[in-house]
Amino acid sequence: MRVVTGCLRSTPSSFLPVLSGINPPETIRSASCLKLYTNAFNPKHLRHETLYLKPSPKRLRSSKPLRAFVELLSINGEPTAEIPPALQSFIPDFHDPQPPGCDLPRDAWVQLNRLRTGVDRFTANMKLMDLCGSDVCECGKVQTAHHILHDCTKLKPPCHIYEVDNPALLEYRVESKF
Repeated sequence: MRVVTGCLRSTPSSFLPVLSGINPPETIRSASCLKLYTNAFNPKHLRHETLYLKPSPKRLRSSKPLRAFVELLSINGEPTAEIPPALQSFIPDFHDPQPPGCDLPRDAWVQLNRLRTGVDRFTANMKLMDLCGSDVCECGKVQTAHHILHDCTKLKPPCHIYEVDNPALLEYRVESKF
């Protein structure tokens, strides 16, 4: 998912499914288990006897037997993908298969995702990694994604970050001097 989104390693892994438009692993597992369980209802299916006729075998705690997992799903319902609070202002709904801006050129898509997550070559991040000596922006304040998008007088993008269709955003690049 990091390759799809262009996000850096320091991006929280909970952001990646939302930014890439790929369902989280728990949701994928639940859907595939339910599909297998319903297909096995047919008496000619290879797993029919194991899943429906025999009692569930006792297993180690660390194992997740399919039958017990599906029975738990039927009680609790399927898990739904949730958008992390930090991304809710940029991506309002996860039910749309692709996040806004995914049709942009690759460079703009990567830059947009890095701005959304706040993990990029901002001087505040670079100072944390000891890659530059100062975390100060050209305007004199600490340079973060939020600062550049909302407060900076010199590096502010030519449009609002939510306007992903605006061509001026495609030409915008954050260039940090270190």
